[in-house]
Amino acid sequence: SIYDNLTSCKSTVSVWSADYKTSCRVDEELCLLIYHALRNDCIEYIFLNIFMNLILCHFRIMLCRKYDCIQTCRNTILIINAMKVTGKDKESAKVVVNGAGSAGVAITKLLLTYGFKDVTMCDISGILGKGSQNLNWMQQKMVEVTNPEQKTGTLADALKGADIFVGVSAPNIVTQDMVASMNKDAILFAMANPVPEIMPDIAKAAGAKVVGTGRSDFPNQVNNVVAFPGIFKGALEGRATAITEEMKLATAKAIAGLVPDEELNENNILPEAFDPRVADVVSRAVKELI
Repeated sequence: SIYDNLTSCKSTVSVWSADYKTSCRVDEELCLLIYHALRNDCIEYIFLNIFMNLILCHFRIMLCRKYDCIQTCRNTILIINAMKVTGKDKESAKVVVNGAGSAGVAITKLLLTYGFKDVTMCDISGILGKGSQNLNWMQQKMVEVTNPEQKTGTLADALKGADIFVGVSAPNIVTQDMVASMNKDAILFAMANPVPEIMPDIAKAAGAKVVGTGRSDFPNQVNNVVAFPGIFKGALEGRATAITEEMKLATAKAIAGLVPDEELNENNILPEAFDPRVADVVSRAVKELI
């Protein structure tokens, strides 16, 4: 059970971040609290984040990785169903990911795992390639498996002829002209909050077919809560020792499958954030891989 998994943890666990280490006690009362919260799917967002830190200690994952895991899943969910709406396919579609930090890297890795062949990463300096300077160790690894044409230039250059844009970067950096330069029926997921890389109505006016953001006042809101607590519920119940790329991909596919094909359209490509079916569907998909 979830409770047995939690109480089997060491009594003291370490919470790591890039700069500091603290320790916290995981006692029986706290384990019971987490157990009942997960079981009833009643944790509010901030409350859940506190417990995610403890749960991730059980998996020996760095604290900052929790956001990468969730953002990776939520963007892949969108892409899976958006490609059904537009008729695009992963073998030929060109993807641009803007933002080469931990979230952008995690998203790109999962897109490659899913089967995309042409993914290009950009950051504030423009397109990343093998000749780029001042890359960190992870970016150095990523340029070996991305940007197959070894393009150079700006984000605007990267978007010319692209099919999909995923932004985890900064507000208002994508223009209508950039969207217009993309292939027909372009897909844009502008995830910067509260102001996205481009507003959905502006992107649509420039020719985009499917647009998603993190905002609730536009269609296709992408909320982290869609992916959890299902991932961690499944991992705990299955006694997983790590969250793998395969688990994240299974999560994305499971959630994407909750929208029937007959209901799929450019304004409805993923379930609502608090759809009661999500947690159980995701937890089962994760457990099948353990």
